[in-house]
Parts: sequence; C-alpha cells; structure tokens
Amino acid sequence: MSASIPALKWLRIAAYGSFHDIPRSIVALDRDFVLWLFDCPFEDALDDYGEEYGVYRIGTNTMDAKRALQARSAMDALPAEAYVGKVPVENVEFDATRRHMMFVHTRRFVPPPAR
Repeated sequence: MSASIPALKWLRIAAYGSFHDIPRSIVALDRDFVLWLFDCPFEDALDDYGEEYGVYRIGTNTMDAKRALQARSAMDALPAEAYVGKVPVENVEFDATRRHMMFVHTRRFVPPPAR
C-alpha cells in the first residue's frame, strides 16, 4: 500500500494513549475518514521521548486503532506496510487543549526504508 502522510491540514484526534507535555501516541482522523497513528514512544536509551512521530496508516478499522494504542510498540500491533514514515514532533501543532486537533506543518518526512 502506498500512502503519504496527511500534511498541511487539520486532523481530528480520535484517541490518544501516552501524554507527556503533548500526546505521544495519537489516533487521528483525516477528512476522508481514514485513521492514522502518530507514535512517539519513550526511548529508554535517551530516558526521554523521541523527537519524531512514526506515522502509520490504519485505514478505517477502529479495532486496529485501539490495538495500536494499547501496544507497547505500534510496530508490534500493525502490519509493516501500515508504516509510512516519520515526521519531527516540532512540525506538529496541536489545538489549545492538545487533545482535539493536530496539524502537520510539513510535507517533508522520512519515508520507510525500501524493501
């Protein structure tokens, strides 16, 4: 499956898992009703959260979204082809509550490695 990260538009936050200053694990809904997971896990080696969100296209399956939020790692919960790349945390804006809407400010992202 080929997909590009939804950028330069507001996305509705459908659910979020971990939260540290900002949501670190987010299921967002685009205007085509496609679910996306933005995952920024805690990195033990840094003793902090990472600087990038891994982005996964979930599609329309809400059970996959729930499973991905509950998993220790999105890569454990979703098929490899769901991964579409990474975006820097600094390029993601949230509404004032940081719980309802998000905006990805760049079309530049790190794509997944070629297989």
